[in-house]
Amino acid sequence: MRRPAPPSPANAHDYATLAAASVNRGGKIDYVLIVYFWSTVDPRMRTDTLPAAEPLVIQADDRRLTLKLRGHSAHEAGIGLPVHAPPVGNAAPNVYGTDLATVRFIAAARQLALLADSDGTTLTYELWTDRRPALRAFVRHMSGEE
Repeated sequence: MRRPAPPSPANAHDYATLAAASVNRGGKIDYVLIVYFWSTVDPRMRTDTLPAAEPLVIQADDRRLTLKLRGHSAHEAGIGLPVHAPPVGNAAPNVYGTDLATVRFIAAARQLALLADSDGTTLTYELWTDRRPALRAFVRHMSGEE
């Protein structure tokens, strides 16, 4: 997901990468959403901050899904390797608890946006690269539909 960065060079943008993962804890499957906030803006040129990890809302069609932060470490969530880490920078993962039904809803939504807070201002990240087909495949796999 992407949003225009504050006044900066033409190709500089702020991004949010949203990914889903499952964690098998002794046969019990937990689901998480991992969000990275990152930017192509030179940090020395920024006059604002990237969004806070909470509150974070996914606007999916007519529903607002408020995410509950579990922490800032995929490893603590039981994930050994980074999941879809951004291609630049060293953005920390924000890990949110979820369930398969919510992931299924997000994968099927026609319209998606991510709403995050930055110093009291709501920032909206619009869908930029659509990976919902892969998310739907993940849901089918985890549901045993494959």
